[in-house]
Amino acid sequence: MNEGPCCHRPAAPPAGGRDVASSELRVEGLDCPNEARPIRAALLAVPGVHDVSFDLAMGTATVTYDPRAAGEQDLLAAVEKAGFPVEPAGGPAEPSRTYDLVREATLLSGVLLVLAAMAYSAIAERSLLAGLRVEASPTHNAPAFWALIGAIGLTWWHILPKAWRSARALRPDLHLLMTIAVIGAIGLGEWFEAATVAVLFGLANTLEAWSTKRVRSAVLALVRQVPDRARVRTDDGEILVPAERVVVGQRVLVFPGERIPVDGRVRTGQSHVDQSPITGESRPIEKAPGSEVFAGSINQAGALEVEATRRASDSVMAQVARLVRLGQARKSHAERLVDRFARYYTPVVLAGAVLIAVVPPLLGLLAWQDAVMRALVLLVISCPCALVISTPVAVVSAMTALARGGALVKAGRYLEVLADVRVVALDKTGTLTRGQPAVDTVLPLPGYSRQDVLRIAAAIEARSEHSLGRAIFRAAGDEGLAPAACDDFAALPGLGATGRIGGVRHFVGSPRLLREQGVATADIEEQLARHEDCHHTAMVVATEGTPIGIILAADQVRPEAREAVERLEALGMHTIMLTGDNTGTARGVAAQTGVDDVRAELLPAGKAEAVARLRDDRGTVAMVGDGINDAPALAAADVGIAMGTIGTDVAIQTADVALMGDDLWHLPWLLAHSRRTRRTIVLNIAAAVGIKVVFLALAATGLANLWMAIAADMGASLAVTFNGMRLLSAPLPVQTSRDRKGAVNLPTSCANEPRP
Repeated sequence: MNEGPCCHRPAAPPAGGRDVASSELRVEGLDCPNEARPIRAALLAVPGVHDVSFDLAMGTATVTYDPRAAGEQDLLAAVEKAGFPVEPAGGPAEPSRTYDLVREATLLSGVLLVLAAMAYSAIAERSLLAGLRVEASPTHNAPAFWALIGAIGLTWWHILPKAWRSARALRPDLHLLMTIAVIGAIGLGEWFEAATVAVLFGLANTLEAWSTKRVRSAVLALVRQVPDRARVRTDDGEILVPAERVVVGQRVLVFPGERIPVDGRVRTGQSHVDQSPITGESRPIEKAPGSEVFAGSINQAGALEVEATRRASDSVMAQVARLVRLGQARKSHAERLVDRFARYYTPVVLAGAVLIAVVPPLLGLLAWQDAVMRALVLLVISCPCALVISTPVAVVSAMTALARGGALVKAGRYLEVLADVRVVALDKTGTLTRGQPAVDTVLPLPGYSRQDVLRIAAAIEARSEHSLGRAIFRAAGDEGLAPAACDDFAALPGLGATGRIGGVRHFVGSPRLLREQGVATADIEEQLARHEDCHHTAMVVATEGTPIGIILAADQVRPEAREAVERLEALGMHTIMLTGDNTGTARGVAAQTGVDDVRAELLPAGKAEAVARLRDDRGTVAMVGDGINDAPALAAADVGIAMGTIGTDVAIQTADVALMGDDLWHLPWLLAHSRRTRRTIVLNIAAAVGIKVVFLALAATGLANLWMAIAADMGASLAVTFNGMRLLSAPLPVQTSRDRKGAVNLPTSCANEPRP
């Protein structure tokens, strides 16, 4: 049955200087580790093959090899020789449905034949009990006999080749155990038992294959968010081309209601774009010329012309889907333990069944028929399938749901770590705050109004690219102030900017600029001393000889920050801010957000040391930062979480977890979902082991027969599969009304005195 989406055996790296190629093969019917093992053995026997890994959720095998020693045709031939239909995987398409349709049709026929045998026996014996206990033989009950033979043949045709491969390779697996059970029941004359085992096992295989396909479809849905065609503008007009043929620099037209086919930058047009397929954000993002857009997002109101900045295969969505698939190969600790256990468990069970079948009759404790039947029941009920699939189905379902909600977890093992997190360390700038200054206070001097100061400053800063200048320009626009006409603009590096308004020279910049121009007065120096604090950056506005006013700009606390911190604390997390900013600013942000503790004035190495101390003192630590500037601290933490990484290739590739959206409320959702995943895994393992223990006891006392054993095994396997798949439909993060409010400016004072 299914061990999980991926299984991978690391190989020694190729010798230095040797060429390495990689091929992905799609293998029909590959949805179980039992098929993966003979395929791996066949491929590793090909000269030049270095490594083989499997993605069972997608039904593919990836082979790395020396192209001078082997080619893709050699790989295909090796898999074909092992008995598996195979083809090159040219894309994320679903495998052929022919095999599945034939298997499902023959299974249905087998079920109908078993039911027909039961009905005939009940009618012939005029007893319902006879229908539940069919005694079939060529002479006594020929119609039931032939119906049961037909049921066995129809449901076992696709199992026998797998069992034969297992026996030939001396690797006993579930298919071999079930085949021995069916043959043993036939040898004992228990045709109804044999047919029931065959039908129920075939049903279990079919249902698990269906569940694997559902997980596969969820992964493929990430890729299918991106349209396969793009409307490209050329010198001759507009043409539709396959999205994968769009090259960097080409212009793509996107009309309202369409999905954007490539990552790019808006050249003309203005609209709102729904980026929730990538980031999980619940509200559309405004896009204007210069804005980045991403493949798979949905254009809403206006038409856009987008210049492609990446090929389709390198888009953010393609990277997300690729990393979700690759992440499944990096198994969690629980998966590795279960795999190791199952590797030795099956041969031990097979040996135990042989002993039960032989030793009691030789000692005169049981009749041969009873002993063999108990051994067969033991073979069936001891199958480790439910235990083996209890973890990976939950892991791949959780990772897919998280990716759909905008959280990219790079490997299954990080879900375990996230579930154990007790301390969340957060960077300040860009994480708890926006990382962008905004105008907080305008202080006009006598003779001028607030509007005068802001209008003059905006006129000069209209051409500025500095973040403080852009903040002033935005503030004027928010208040509906039209900037005055400005001529002779000039930037003053390190000081500010200047320009002529109405023929008079004006300045906007730092207090140092005011002093250098010789217009600083005792009054304005007093104002600066009162208001220029650790939270704010002060900018002065002046004419050639007279100060006009002071503008105070500050970073903004994210509107969702306090809500996110409260949710983290509700999960039992200790929160701490790690920042290189001064202590006063850090404490101000902590007061706004409710963070438990503060470590300020830290260099990058100091942040990493603080994380190490937290891990020693308090347990598992998650560090949340921008993925690049906080790299040492992210690496020092048990799990590093990069926030707002959409479009940032380095962060997506290097972080343990990447929050694609620029919203902090994804963080508590991620940690809560990881805990939900762990609870699901624990419940699955407990259910798989508990059911086995109960039926092993029944088998030892002779109270369980074959069909009861296979029903229990199938029930356990399906229970853990469907329980794990529930994580696919996990609720996405939901914003509260508090989240949707505007950003909060920092308080004006370091010492929390009243604002002037």
